[in-house]
Amino acid sequence: MLFRRKHLDEIGYFDENIFMYLEDADITLRMSKKYRAIFYPYVQIFHYWAKGSHKSVKLILIAIRSAIYLFNKHGWKLF
Repeated sequence: MLFRRKHLDEIGYFDENIFMYLEDADITLRMSKKYRAIFYPYVQIFHYWAKGSHKSVKLILIAIRSAIYLFNKHGWKLF
């Protein structure tokens, strides 16, 4: 994700209440309420998943807590 600094200053940065998982969804939802996204198909980005939450009950609980917080913040609807 790339954001203009002035827009981040306006909407705020990552929510500190979301420790891990879904912090990117939160900032994207907040940004999309005021600005539009641009698709630029000429760039490739690779993300190699470690799938830590598949291996750790503690990380599963963190992911669930993050999801509940996100839905409470933005509404319990399908995006």
